[in-house]
Amino acid sequence: MTLSAAVLASCTGALEKDEVEAGFAPAGAVPTVTDLQVTEVDEFAKTAVVTATFDGITDDMAAVEIGFLTSTSESFLNSTATMVEAENGTFSATVAVVPGITNYFVAMAATTSGACYTETVAYDVPDIPVYAKLAPSYSGTYYSWYGGSAANVVYVDVADDHKTITLYNWDPMVAGYAEPSLTVNSLVGTLDEEKLTITFTSATPPFFMLNFSDAGVVVFDEAGENPVSEFVVTLSPDCLKMVLPEYGLYSTSQNGFYDGWGGDADTASGPIVLVAD
Repeated sequence: MTLSAAVLASCTGALEKDEVEAGFAPAGAVPTVTDLQVTEVDEFAKTAVVTATFDGITDDMAAVEIGFLTSTSESFLNSTATMVEAENGTFSATVAVVPGITNYFVAMAATTSGACYTETVAYDVPDIPVYAKLAPSYSGTYYSWYGGSAANVVYVDVADDHKTITLYNWDPMVAGYAEPSLTVNSLVGTLDEEKLTITFTSATPPFFMLNFSDAGVVVFDEAGENPVSEFVVTLSPDCLKMVLPEYGLYSTSQNGFYDGWGGDADTASGPIVLVAD
């Protein structure tokens, strides 16, 4: 039927429901997935082992995918997928979890014809100390006082006392000259688990020296006028975010700023938010 003939036919009267459905391509089969279980949780490793049984997979199914979705939101608006080999059987996978809150799990099987899901399983993952929640690294974008921006990764080292925290690869400009190191481009602070802060105190105020050439960090008070001798980095309760204050990178030999960094794209001011990798 030509397009014009089809349009003419559509104008002669509405088709009945069964006539419309008769024109649809038959839906293909979809695998099934059942018996989702959380069999093991290691809150310190931030992992869980989940299992489910998958069935009905055949060779003629297109683009078969099976696996597990995990989230800290019951709506799964932000979720992580862990896929397994697309075969019939009972399979397990190790998935990431967030300690101290309810985590949600669902198993899924999908093809181009549709998807099948288990019911959601909720699991209250036990809490752990803040020092153990800290991620190995946090990433974010720094906006320069002088224009432009830079992506940077700040690495975290927790000492044996669980209170002394080294944040290294601190400054993106210095990171362009020095490889990540505990002793270069680094600052050492003290963790307060109750307040969710890491406090840094200068040995040579108002400079927090980065042990790279003459580069030092300068942080100003809330009024933005006076440099401080102590500042804090704050953590979210789940330690998935780390917030650095706006700061300047100062040259102690040239008595001027190499650069300065803030977290707001428009003003290059305000706190810098880093997200756990």
